[in-house]
Amino acid sequence: MNEMYAVIKLTSGEEIFSQVEEFYDENEKALLLIDPCVMKEIPSRRGGSSFFKIDNWIKLSDDHIFCLELKHVMFYTRCTDSDVIKTYRKWVKAINNETEEEVMASKVGVSTSMGYISSVEITRESLEKLYKNS
Repeated sequence: MNEMYAVIKLTSGEEIFSQVEEFYDENEKALLLIDPCVMKEIPSRRGGSSFFKIDNWIKLSDDHIFCLELKHVMFYTRCTDSDVIKTYRKWVKAINNETEEEVMASKVGVSTSMGYISSVEITRESLEKLYKNS
């Protein structure tokens, strides 16, 4: 099966990201959303890279598949960005409670190229100095 991912803009103004399947019936046109989420890009302080904050689209539901009629969709576009898709897949594995080994095997290691790295103690001391100086 060829997986398709899309960014979807709803008529309500929401933007969601999901694995999608197009569904056409003689009476209805819809998208099947598989593990839809709200994804927010957070730029890094050092520039050149960014992070993603991902939340469930529907927070109080245990369902993983939703049917969205196209009358509620302003537009949608297929996503081919491998970084976004890889991040989304890791999030899906985490919310589906896959085994610790599977999640750990797919985790991204932390490096200095990802942003500022510091211990809590050093950061606390730095913030206290800034606070006292202001």
